[in-house]
Amino acid sequence: MVLMKFLFVPILIVLLAGCNNATPLPLPNPIQTLPPAAPTEEARPLTGQPPVDAPVIAYNEIKEGVIDEPDAVDEWVFNAQAGDRVNVVLNGQFDSYLELYNPDGELVTSNDDSSSSLTAALFDVQLPKAGPYTIKVRGYDNDRGSYALALTGGHPTVGGGPLNSGESRSVMLSDQGYKWRYQGQQGTYLNIGIEGAGGVDSVLSLYGPNGDLLISDDDSGGNLNPEIIDFALPTSGMYTVRAATIAGSGLVTLTLSASEQSSGGGPLAVGKGQLGALKPGREHRWTFTGKTGEIVNISLVSPEFDTFLELRSSQDAILAENDDGPDGTNALISSVALPTNDTYTVVVRSATGDTGGAYELTVKPVKVAPGGGPLTPDKPVQASLAPDQSDSYTFSASAGTFVTLRVQSDQLDTYLELYNANDELLIGDDDSGGGLNAALLNFAIPADGEYRAVVKSARPESNQSGVYEILLTVAENVATAGRLESGQRETIELKAGQQDTWTFSAKEDDFVTIKMESDTLDTYLSLYDDRGELLYVNDDFFAKQAAVANFIVPKDGQYRVVARAYAPEEEGSYTISLEISDEEIPLNPSAPNANK
Repeated sequence: MVLMKFLFVPILIVLLAGCNNATPLPLPNPIQTLPPAAPTEEARPLTGQPPVDAPVIAYNEIKEGVIDEPDAVDEWVFNAQAGDRVNVVLNGQFDSYLELYNPDGELVTSNDDSSSSLTAALFDVQLPKAGPYTIKVRGYDNDRGSYALALTGGHPTVGGGPLNSGESRSVMLSDQGYKWRYQGQQGTYLNIGIEGAGGVDSVLSLYGPNGDLLISDDDSGGNLNPEIIDFALPTSGMYTVRAATIAGSGLVTLTLSASEQSSGGGPLAVGKGQLGALKPGREHRWTFTGKTGEIVNISLVSPEFDTFLELRSSQDAILAENDDGPDGTNALISSVALPTNDTYTVVVRSATGDTGGAYELTVKPVKVAPGGGPLTPDKPVQASLAPDQSDSYTFSASAGTFVTLRVQSDQLDTYLELYNANDELLIGDDDSGGGLNAALLNFAIPADGEYRAVVKSARPESNQSGVYEILLTVAENVATAGRLESGQRETIELKAGQQDTWTFSAKEDDFVTIKMESDTLDTYLSLYDDRGELLYVNDDFFAKQAAVANFIVPKDGQYRVVARAYAPEEEGSYTISLEISDEEIPLNPSAPNANK
């Protein structure tokens, strides 16, 4: 019986609301329900006046009972006025049978299997006279079990007819369905939904003025309820809304509303905020036109849900995305450079998918200067890089100092080169800054003079563009985590964004193996000579464990190895070890890319 209570409490709530607020509809000809074959001759009820001691059921009430004997019959009595239209729905855990008798004891109608199920129901029965009517509940072919009986009446609950924006209709819906007519205007946005009790699986369809099916929906409203949201009407004319059940039958409420503006999605004006209201499980798509190299900020703010943003091309490729901007749950795609002349799509959704609410979306143009020019130590420069472009920066440095150049971007796979005053390439780097970011770490300046740093895309064939930041730092000495000797192992804690530099000495033709092992980090190693030239880099030699494997030392001298996590946000402890030998050291890497 607990199942029955959960099933019908929502029905009763909707019944009462529908009774008070329903708008009478023009009634079509009553649907005639033909009784199936009677259960058995012995079980056929006798005519006569309703029993005075039968329990009473009122309009918009639900009663529960049990048929516990093969020939048992439960009787329920209600009072009606002539012309009342009633619906009787019986949900039971058995094959049930319903009969309705008038005040004279005459059979009005009966039903066995409604909506292609074992659930008995009587829909839209018009009562011919006033007085007490009797509902009889029995098991078909002596079946038995518990049941819940719902009665609605006193007002029309038949579906169909004209429907205006802002109106709702409460109807007893079955698989036969109903059709409503709506006079729509071109360009308006239509919202149609059905709310029903548990077990009623309904479907909605919208047809155009020429009779073509425009859109159909089954379960988008949740809990087996259909919903059509923000459908833009293609032309003015008379539209048809059809509702029917796929499984079950019962009382549902259909609502329709029209608006000149969608709840979210459509054209987006750059520089102007757009308001929207997102339903749980939905997404909104906004479009705007952009030009090659334009830089924009896209922000999504809501006090009601955790926002998520995507920027997509006209081919639906994701160009950028963001969950939590600098203030937590509000999303921000910052300073993204548009790669080409195109119509772009901004996708708005919830980060969790099961929440929604009001939001404001804004796309604003951002002015970022082209790259290039003088670099001042410790002063970051933000610049935009266009496709097939390279930016040159100049700075002065003294012999014996160590310079570090870092390029950070969440839009570009950057590449960094350093040239001397004679325009000779000294060193280049792709990913030493973590992820796809380039960096030159503690490069030893060989002579006093002017130097030139060049920033470019590591993938020029893909016509990359975007915004990046470059930072120059100069140090008199290299800060190290320590010095390593052959056979030594050291364990140290690595904080997020940290890089540790270790030094060691080796002789020409020595075989050097350095391992960086951790249970929590995806480790990364880079090997440099005393001039800061990158000699060797490795990410995954032993699974996610980095190693410099049997590197042959080119000359006697000092060497530096930089230990870091592959992702800058990672942190945890690691162990670093050094082995130097005059012959190759046997290794058994678990990854094939050991010598990258």
